[in-house]
Order: sequence, then structure tokens, then C-alpha cells
Amino acid sequence: MEIDQTASSAVYGLPEVAGVGATEEQIRAAGIPYAVGRCDLATTPRGAIAGHGGLLKLIFRADDRKLLGVHCFGDIASEVVGLGHVVLPLGGRVELFLTLALNTPTYNYAYHDAAVDGLTRLTKLMGPFREAGDYAR
Repeated sequence: MEIDQTASSAVYGLPEVAGVGATEEQIRAAGIPYAVGRCDLATTPRGAIAGHGGLLKLIFRADDRKLLGVHCFGDIASEVVGLGHVVLPLGGRVELFLTLALNTPTYNYAYHDAAVDGLTRLTKLMGPFREAGDYAR
């Protein structure tokens, strides 16, 4: 059995700040074409009930749409990044969040909305989705 070596971090304050994987700065410095999807946690059912906002940011490769980083700030950001922490070491693609059955009302539903946001932005930038590797830069 292999041990997950993906490091995550969290600052437990009000609000919490947490992340796992690469940041936009690291990805940009490496010259990797990427896209970002965001979701305001206040727009999720749990955010509406709690009356709190925050932000979930998914960073993924533009060519094959593999998840590269997950960053969040808000009420329970340290818990919200956990779902991304599971997907990252498995090489999961951002589309996975469109197919998962996520509990509602939870902040984790923000993964679905952030994936839709990121894929919409990518489509506007690069055109309709094709197989990985078809996007030449």
C-alpha cells in the first residue's frame, strides 16, 4: 500500500484558510497551461442556511483537466479541502465533481459549482472539449 504524500495546510482562524496541491503562482512559474474554477460558498445551500460566505478555488490543467490544487477560505475550509485532497493524488479530472453525488446542504457542493465555473471559462478560452492532448499551446 502506498502512503499519500500530498501535503495540505490549514490556518484555523475566523475564517479558516486551507489548501492542498499547487498554487496558481507555482503552476504559472512551471509554465503549465491551467484554468481556475471558483465558487462563493454563500451560494451553496449550506452557505445560504449559515449566512456565511467564503471561496473554493479549483486549479486544473487546461489540456487534460487534471486537478492540480484546491484552495479555500471560509467557515470550515480545513474540512472542505478534504474532498480535493482525495482526488489530487489519484490524478482525478475536474469533471469528477460533476458526477459525484454530494450531500446537500453541505459546503462540499461548492466543488460542483466551481467545476462548472472552471470548465465554462476553459470552454470560452479554448473551445469545446476534446480529448486530452488535443489542445496545443
